[in-house]
Amino acid sequence: NGLSSDFIYQVFVDSRGRVWFATDGRGVDVLEAGKFQHYEEGLPSKVAYGFAEDSLHRVWANVQGNGLYFFEDGKFSPLDSKARLRSNDINGIAADENGSIVAVHELGIDVIDSRQKTVRFYGEESGLRDKVPTLNALSRDPYGTIFIGSGSGIVRYNADVEAPQQFPEVFIDQLK
Repeated sequence: NGLSSDFIYQVFVDSRGRVWFATDGRGVDVLEAGKFQHYEEGLPSKVAYGFAEDSLHRVWANVQGNGLYFFEDGKFSPLDSKARLRSNDINGIAADENGSIVAVHELGIDVIDSRQKTVRFYGEESGLRDKVPTLNALSRDPYGTIFIGSGSGIVRYNADVEAPQQFPEVFIDQLK
């Protein structure tokens, strides 16, 4: 009683004790203080696959074929257009120990720092070749490591051992 759909992809409890339900075809339902609230506004697709909570205590939803949307001020809004994802077909999301959102898809892993509004990407160069993640097959252990299930093995992501990105230095040796 109260849920908009009986087909649920994920149930997620946030830091405020709200229970979020990702539904197939009916948007998002939230159980708070014993009452259900239904949300479809702001979501371009009515299929939500899952949730995660960032360091700012915003709940993020993975929306079928449309990327990530965060919940703030009673509505869902898309990820800032400055922070581009490699794919909008996301198979699962989780928060790492720093409160960044880890989004997995067939091209690799996008890590969204919601404070800085930046995205780091890890793909084939990080050893993720042929590791297409299974829908919602993510789990975080007590040490902050995120395990991602795929059809060809398990990927382990740990924000603490993340290699710093180094960019080439520009060196001008002459001018004409």
